[in-house]
Parts: sequence; structure tokens; C-alpha cells
Amino acid sequence: KDTFTESGPYAELLKKYGPANRFITINDQKARTDTVLAAGYSVSDVIRVKRVIDPNLLDLNKRGFLNGHTPFSSVVAFCSLFAAYLIGAKNVVLSNESGASHGNISDGGINHQFSKSVGFERDLDALVRGEIFADARYFSLLRPYNELQIAKLFVDAKKYLSVFRSCNRGSKENKWCCACAKCLFVYTALSPFLPPEELDAVIGRNMFSASELEHDFDGLTGYAPLKPFECVGPPREVNAACAAAAERYYCGRPLPALLDRFEKTVPVRGGDALKALLSEFDDDNLVPDEFLPLLPRDFD
Repeated sequence: KDTFTESGPYAELLKKYGPANRFITINDQKARTDTVLAAGYSVSDVIRVKRVIDPNLLDLNKRGFLNGHTPFSSVVAFCSLFAAYLIGAKNVVLSNESGASHGNISDGGINHQFSKSVGFERDLDALVRGEIFADARYFSLLRPYNELQIAKLFVDAKKYLSVFRSCNRGSKENKWCCACAKCLFVYTALSPFLPPEELDAVIGRNMFSASELEHDFDGLTGYAPLKPFECVGPPREVNAACAAAAERYYCGRPLPALLDRFEKTVPVRGGDALKALLSEFDDDNLVPDEFLPLLPRDFD
């Protein structure tokens, strides 16, 4: 019953499945291991893979060739499958949510990280089981959930708030940079569930006051047609979170710059929109029946 998975907050959910779980990390970062430890696993449960860049690619960069986007999640997928084969694990479990399938451009399906989408997941699962590793199952345990449901799980667990990181710029230093679209999105997703003072302590800044990120904020809310090319949720989730945060925590208080902009440009009722999102369960997923009982349905 060994389950092989990349590191993530769903380690908490997997504990219900049994103790024989392993976690993979590519070029390990402190937050990844700390999250596994916070879930109650040990360092020996983490398998570390080292990834190096071909020196020829670095040389081409220096000579002026274009540097394309690395589909890192596909690297994780294939490394996980290879390692699972080596240790005899059957389940390769990802942590991609339903919104990972959404595109970055409002009038098109372009997804900057297609390898996190349910389409890629389904194709890779079929390829592996049909041609490579017949007994393997490749799926995302969190696929039925949206980002706000996952944020609620984070807040309810509490112990992950001090150790998790989701900022690409600050990853090498194990910190939130507090100046990018990713930090802004994570802050926004958590904002309906934590008072501003507590949330500021988690991220390091009240990101709603980051007026210099107005362009990114407009992309996150859908007010601009291009969503930031980061792993961030779709506008409907961002808008519900902003509206709920404004109603719950800023009632009678001055709104920070970005929330004030939101209130003036995007008419959304926070409580109703948030309640609807927290009651969702996306059936477009590959979660095996035996894993479905691990997933809570009540987010009240």
C-alpha cells in the first residue's frame, strides 16, 4: 500500500490512508521537508532527487538564445514515477487543485503550466499504465477542491501556516518575497479565514496594501485579460476571497489599497460567493474510490 507523493499540505489527508507514505522533493527546499515533518512524518520518509541543468543550456542563454519556461511539474511527475518504480510504490499522488486546469488568458485555453492540468494528468496516467508501469496510478488527491477549500484546510490545521512557502522568488531563501503575484494570491486565498494581523504574520506583509502590484491584482481578479503566469487560482475564487475578506475583517475599517480598488471595480457579494465555492466538489478527477473517503466535504 505504499503511496508515493510529492511533498505538500495533503500529507495531513494521507495520514488517514496509512503510515506507508513516502514524499519526493526535487532539489530539496526547507519548507517542503518542514511540511512533511509538521504532518507527523520523519525525514526518512522524504526521498530527495537532485536536478541539474545541462551546461549547454546555460551556455546558450549566455549567447542570447531564448530561455523557455520549464514545465517543472512534469519533471516532478516523471521523477516521481521513476522513484515509485524503484521502491515498488503503486500510487503517485499529486497536489494539483481544480483551478490548475484553467488558462491564463480570458479568451483562450493557454495554461502556463499545462502539466498541472487534469488533461495532462489523464494523458500521463493512461500512457504510464498502458506502456510503462501497468500497476501505477497517477492522480492528484486535491483535484476535486478549489484553492479556497485548500486554504481553509490550511487554516484549520494551523500547524502548516508557519512552515509552508509558496513564493518562487523567495524559495531559495525559504521566505515570502512579498512583492510578487504568487505572494499576493496566497495572501488573498487565506484572507477570508484569518484576521489581517494573523495573516500578515504568516506572509510578512499585508499584501492588500501592495499598491505597486495593481497590475497583477487586476489580472488575478479578471479585471485585466491576462492572469499572471504563476500558479494562481482563477478570478472567481480571487473575487470571492476579496469580497469575503472585506466583509468579515474590514467592516467599518479603512480598506487597504487593493481591496479598495476591488470594491470599486468588481461587484461580488463575499459571503454568498464564498459559501458556494466551499461547497464544491469537482468530479473531473482521477482520484480512486479508495482515496475518496480521505477528502472532507464539509468546509463550514
